Amino acid sequence: MIIITHIEIDLRVSCWDEVEVDLTVITLTVFILLEST
Repeated sequence: MIIITHIEIDLRVSCWDEVEVDLTVITLTVFILLEST
């Protein structure tokens, strides 16, 4: 149970990291687009 839970937590953390990176990239892209216009 502990191992399974640990793996689930790892998966959630890695998924959250990916989402966070995506949001950062989107924010930077929008900022650059706004600045360039």
